[in-house]
Amino acid sequence: MSPAPWSESRLRVRYCETDAMGIAHHAEYLAWYEVGRTDWIRRGLQGSGSGEARSYRRMEEAGWFLPVVEVSSRHLASARYDDELIVAATLAGATRARLQFTYAVRRAGDDRLLAEGRTVHAVTGRDGRARRMPQALLDWLLGHGDFPAI
Repeated sequence: MSPAPWSESRLRVRYCETDAMGIAHHAEYLAWYEVGRTDWIRRGLQGSGSGEARSYRRMEEAGWFLPVVEVSSRHLASARYDDELIVAATLAGATRARLQFTYAVRRAGDDRLLAEGRTVHAVTGRDGRARRMPQALLDWLLGHGDFPAI
């Protein structure tokens, strides 16, 4: 797989995401990674000839799901209440059975790297059982072609 493009999402640290010292709780980074991943699929892959939008919802409606099976996050500095963050995400690896995304969270004001993360996703059907996605669906996810008739 050739390197995938990075997608950037901006968000602000909300008060409810912080502790009494105004520092973002470590668990919030997982939700921010999800924002980045979802936006990567939605915005980063608008390259098919039809111009159709890509989304998790479209995959799920077709009976394909990507549950997280592994996650890691390395925290380098604290995000604080009302910081504007840039969550960068990219697809780092893809097979018909698994996808791996990587993330970088930076503070917009000073571009300081706050955290780096990785998630691994299994491919499952509606029943939650592991499945191999059709090559045409993987190609669509990678921006090569239209949504397949499955």
